[in-house]
Amino acid sequence: MSVITTDDLIDHLNLPDDGSAGLLVPIIATSQATVEKLTAKALTSQSLVARFNAFGSGLVLPVAPVQSVDTITYLDDDRAEQTLVAADFFAHPTGHDDERTTIIISALNKTFPNTASIAAAVTVSYTVGYSTVPAPLIHAVKLIAGHFYENREATLVGVKAEEIPLGIMDLIANYREPVF
Repeated sequence: MSVITTDDLIDHLNLPDDGSAGLLVPIIATSQATVEKLTAKALTSQSLVARFNAFGSGLVLPVAPVQSVDTITYLDDDRAEQTLVAADFFAHPTGHDDERTTIIISALNKTFPNTASIAAAVTVSYTVGYSTVPAPLIHAVKLIAGHFYENREATLVGVKAEEIPLGIMDLIANYREPVF
């Protein structure tokens, strides 16, 4: 599902409605995927899987905002698959309004179980996405889509391209995760 429709993009680009909306569908999908990659945010509801080598002191889910942690499975010391009971963990957003990264920690007076010493011993299935996508992210999708529409080839000849002030990076800045 896209956060903007072909009609939204036609209006944004001030294009005639000439029946060529099919050209815009992959542009919208690519633009939305670009914003999602730049922000590590899922704009629409999606089911994802993250794999970890062990529980450690917690599991940081790579995409936000987290709607729910659906299941956590792990391979025990004998490499048998086990399911972690929901009462044994807590999914804690690390920022305001549940938009920041979510870390899964053990519940009070609980500890994570031991896992097999192999790659991807822990699997988290979770659901992400905004209930209402912030306007700056929707606008960033439109700006990127406009760029991809106007520049449908891999090269530009005879044109000096520059990033516009207050452009895409400024729109998404508040939604990106800090990297230390």
